[in-house]
Amino acid sequence: MKTSTAVLAGALFVFAEIIPAKSQIQISGALSGFLVDTVYQVTGEISVAEGDLLTILPGAVLKFTGNYDFDIYGYLNAAGEENNGIAFELDTGAVEWGGVDFYSGSSDSCLLEYCDISGSGASALDCFGSSPRVKNCWLRGNSGGSGGGVYCNSTSSPLVENCYIEDNTAFMGGGVYSNSETAEFVNCYIVDNFASNYGGGITTTGNGTSFTGCYINYNTVSNSYTTGYGGGLYCTGSTPFFEDCSFFHNQAGGEMPGVGGGIFTTYSDITIYNCKFRENLSGEEINGDGGALYFLESNALVTYTLISGNTAQSMGGGVFLEYSDVTLTNCSLSRNSGSLSGGGIYIGADSQIDLRNTIVESSYGVGGVYFYQVPAVYNISYNDFFGNQGGDFHGQIPPGLGTLVMTNFNGDSCDQYYNIYMDPLFVEPGMGNFNLTENSPCIDAGDPASPIDPDGTIADMGAYYFNQGIAALVSLDLTYLPLQNPVTFIIVVGNAGLPPLELDIWTMAALPSGSIIGPLMMAQDIILPGAATIERVRQQLVPAHAPAGTYTYYGYAGVYPNVIIAADSFEFDMLNPESDNDNLSDWSCGGELFGDETTMDSPSFDLSPLTFDLLPPSPNPFNSSTTITFTLTEAAEIKLAVFDVLGREIAVLRAGDWGLGKHTVVWEAEGVGSGVYFVRLMVEGKWSMVEKVALMK
Repeated sequence: MKTSTAVLAGALFVFAEIIPAKSQIQISGALSGFLVDTVYQVTGEISVAEGDLLTILPGAVLKFTGNYDFDIYGYLNAAGEENNGIAFELDTGAVEWGGVDFYSGSSDSCLLEYCDISGSGASALDCFGSSPRVKNCWLRGNSGGSGGGVYCNSTSSPLVENCYIEDNTAFMGGGVYSNSETAEFVNCYIVDNFASNYGGGITTTGNGTSFTGCYINYNTVSNSYTTGYGGGLYCTGSTPFFEDCSFFHNQAGGEMPGVGGGIFTTYSDITIYNCKFRENLSGEEINGDGGALYFLESNALVTYTLISGNTAQSMGGGVFLEYSDVTLTNCSLSRNSGSLSGGGIYIGADSQIDLRNTIVESSYGVGGVYFYQVPAVYNISYNDFFGNQGGDFHGQIPPGLGTLVMTNFNGDSCDQYYNIYMDPLFVEPGMGNFNLTENSPCIDAGDPASPIDPDGTIADMGAYYFNQGIAALVSLDLTYLPLQNPVTFIIVVGNAGLPPLELDIWTMAALPSGSIIGPLMMAQDIILPGAATIERVRQQLVPAHAPAGTYTYYGYAGVYPNVIIAADSFEFDMLNPESDNDNLSDWSCGGELFGDETTMDSPSFDLSPLTFDLLPPSPNPFNSSTTITFTLTEAAEIKLAVFDVLGREIAVLRAGDWGLGKHTVVWEAEGVGSGVYFVRLMVEGKWSMVEKVALMK
């Protein structure tokens, strides 16, 4: 048996490919019972009848000899394993097959997991009035009229999670076509797909399809005879929802014009929250509008979103709207390009716009914002416009916009709409870091009527607020009660501000060797009321196989694992754990819980710290570069990253699967300011060691 591999969301999936010379079992017709770990040659239509159950075991391979469908009317359970998947593919010499089709009446418990589906000419998955669960699958090299990877009709409700939808083609929706009101795509990679006319990555035509945590990258819509619509997404008559998604390097158009490099919508109502649009392109050889976003006769709500480095060969490098009602709130538009007009935003005919708490800076082309006409309804207030080529505004500019007549609450000059015209002072925009620095004029310069920032202060401008007050508002105290194992302590978390805060609370432990393990306690998404404290008495077990010596126990409040707002620690001694704690086998942390507390897997000393070590960086302190050495006594998945004192990740030095042995990495700290930093080695996603390093320039 030989194997092929695919990297999906940081994990390694192995799909079996049986050598053709090995004997194969021919199948066709209605199936039930089990398909085991072998090769099946599909010589006709296959199906699972209503009321029947078919289980496909890990390692099974179904090779289709012709254009045959796999139709599901009953219950299909095709659950592969991470290192032993299930394959649906073409047999040698076959041109295409018909895909896996789930029909109305099929069980809502149908499952495809760790499956590799390729070579279908009628979509890899078709959902007709059905609700299958599709997890950790690889849909690649398929084609179809609508949705080369996934097709969903109006009455289907599939859940597609952690899937890689790659290199599929279609007339519309190269990767995904959804007419569903309730389909969900979560943490999926929709990449390198192609559509000839509509939606290189995705097409939605129905109400309610949602995309959360998805990467919609490197998709293309293009042909040689007409306009291509929506490199990443084409949306018509639809109400999709996007949250925490990335649209990167999608393209609309090629030989012919293109519109909406990232997204094109028409007659739609779309919501975009906390997303990123970077380096999308509309029009390549000839005209193109809306480098990132193109709204035509649509309603759009876009909030807390970064729109950077996008290009339109004609108008609206960042955003193009026409006959539309668009709200852009707390967005950052930077370095977008519109060759003819509106490097940042193009506001076309008969449109309404609500532009608030947004930064439009460093646009290329004619103006940061271009007005085809004065909008009939508009609110352009509490924004920052700066450094836009050809001026901040062009076209039919609304009266008073851009004329400095007063000062805002920060004492900075502004126009009558409280817009300022100052450098937003991003941290490192050239490196993609659009957070605000502590001296940014955008801090507390947003609309006072907007929701306050999480730090309890007035809204900032831009997609990412500057955390200026929460550290002073939140406190965490640990009090050690000198009792023997279990280690007993009191943890008190306080909120001195008035607004309630949502925090994670967790604990870690430093072993006598200096290795850090944890989290040992994890309470996520805890609501801390204003002007209140939460007190809990906890008991931390120390297992018998733990080394003797002095331990340091840490408590943290913030956003796990990187944002630490408040912290405290205490030391305790375990002098003879081998004799005192023979009945203790884990690191359980019990006692009074913080509501719905997450149960963490108990750390095992077989995985830590005996299997890895992180040595102190050298030299330390250093001027421009320092060498970091770590060792692994067995192969493992690692992430070596650098964090600042606020817990922000500023560099990833190494990530992925690494073999046993000694490894050396040089951190070139170019573009990083002087200060104290922390180098963290994370192993298998939960074990970590940390070393402090000082940069002195």
